[in-house]
Amino acid sequence: MNEWTKRYYDEAYLRRWGLSLSDEKVKERATFILELLQIGQGNSLLDVGCGQGRYSLAFAKKGLKVTGLDFSGVLLSEAKWLANEMVLPVNWVLADVRRIPFQGKFDGLTSLDAFGFLEDDYENRGTILEMAKTLKPEARLVIAVINGTRILNSFRGLEQVDRNGLTIEIRRNLLPNRKAMREKLRFTDGDGEPTFERYQRLYPVEELVELVSNAGLDLRGIFGNFTGDSFVPNSSGKIVLVAEKTSE
Repeated sequence: MNEWTKRYYDEAYLRRWGLSLSDEKVKERATFILELLQIGQGNSLLDVGCGQGRYSLAFAKKGLKVTGLDFSGVLLSEAKWLANEMVLPVNWVLADVRRIPFQGKFDGLTSLDAFGFLEDDYENRGTILEMAKTLKPEARLVIAVINGTRILNSFRGLEQVDRNGLTIEIRRNLLPNRKAMREKLRFTDGDGEPTFERYQRLYPVEELVELVSNAGLDLRGIFGNFTGDSFVPNSSGKIVLVAEKTSE
């Protein structure tokens, strides 16, 4: 991870998104995701890129044995505090997605808006392989990413977000190959370093399906959001992909 990436997730991520922990929307999404994974109480689940743990905790509340993995110690500290407050057992692991320290252990895996932020395509492909290796035979994973095709078709170079006295100016540039964008964010609340940078790969659905297939996973479904709507390439906000590990 480069220094800009680390600073963004350690210092800006929570401020930017103002994420609520376990509102009804998160609970409903967690239920849908577990249905896609075909697992439930007592099964093991790895949440890759868990951040401050809102989905990990929602899964744990449903009785799963959850491991939340992230490379940001700041976000994991927040997740640990929340887990203690909610009295929920979650195994929090500080690790790089390029080298996940598990193999053949989990009944299911999620990566929810946490894939495609490495600036090297080879490394992004490698993280799919790393995720696949953690699954038991016939176990499933759910990967959710922003729909790159929609972003390209309705690209917004400048956006301003105002929330609870905080103003965030977001400037976006497409990289020359139009396969990725770089964001520069400026916070105007005067709290800490005001400028941050983020890189995001813009995957079309066909490319994501190919990556999953090359990792030895069989496609089981594609949706346009966390509520089960059909995926429409030009209009769906997300690509929610379900795949299953080939039997060994």
